[in-house]
Amino acid sequence: MDKYLTVVEVAEILKLTVSTVYKLIDHDNLDQTNSAKKLKPINPTTYRGEGGYRFSPEEIERIKPYYVKEKLTPAEASKKIGRSTTYIYKLLKKGLPYERAVYRGKETYLISPGDLEPYVNEKTNFGKYDTIFDKKTGVYLFQLYTLNNQIGRIISIKRVNHKRIESVLQVEGKQIPLEEALSKGWVPVTTIGERKIVTSYGYASFVFPIPMDMSSMIYETINILFELAGPLNLRVSVRGSSIYVDVKKCIYQ
Repeated sequence: MDKYLTVVEVAEILKLTVSTVYKLIDHDNLDQTNSAKKLKPINPTTYRGEGGYRFSPEEIERIKPYYVKEKLTPAEASKKIGRSTTYIYKLLKKGLPYERAVYRGKETYLISPGDLEPYVNEKTNFGKYDTIFDKKTGVYLFQLYTLNNQIGRIISIKRVNHKRIESVLQVEGKQIPLEEALSKGWVPVTTIGERKIVTSYGYASFVFPIPMDMSSMIYETINILFELAGPLNLRVSVRGSSIYVDVKKCIYQ
């Protein structure tokens, strides 16, 4: 049963306490009240002799959206950028990307932190978070750099505050702060410009394995999407061994 997850492991994944996980368990697989939000163990009647409840990875993936949220509600977004909630709702009406979802029993809008960057209050400092583009420097995720016959790519961009980012260049398995790389003579091979936010609903989604080779066509394909759609119409994240890309509707010319 090694492939199954324990209560403690589930608590870590769902970012809940162990006692809360126990409360979510449908002990007899018979609870019809909010059954979609109940955890269904694979051993509801034999768990005592098997060292505790066990859950399949598929069951945890099924229930995860109810309890794990990577995006921000309008109230959380307003705190993130130092503006009012009313201001956030005005941005939503003007085309700020969002998803409608039910979170903890209430329907709400969910907003990606990276989509808020153009609207950050300059006087606000906040915790670091991952982003895919910096307007001031033109740095974007997986951007290609070169020095002599070597190539490298930006593998991480973290927003520190409105004026500062921390970017990391990967070269032959080594990670170098971009500021240090620039001082050594590394220069960008590709650049992109901004494009207006596409207000049409929906994204096309892609999942790529993380390439080992910095010259991989996967990186080149993502680069084309950056050039074509613009960073405001892209969502790019690295999770596990995969790169997830969501892109708004655009026309390739």
